Amino acid sequence: MKALGEIHAAIKGEILDETKEHKDKVKLQSLHHQLQNEKVRLNDTIGENNFRKVEIDIMRKEILFAKTSIKDM
Repeated sequence: MKALGEIHAAIKGEILDETKEHKDKVKLQSLHHQLQNEKVRLNDTIGENNFRKVEIDIMRKEILFAKTSIKDM
């Protein structure tokens, strides 16, 4: 028969393992949420960059048209 101290130590060790496992699980969920948020921000940034590229191309065409018009005058 195990001594009472050994049984108590074994139970305490299991409780500490469960607590650590729970903390790790919570941390993993937190990191997962952060990752999802960063993916959304990245997609927003990519979309904004593509929009700005189109605007820049339009402005370049307007500048070329203006230069051509001025030259023709």
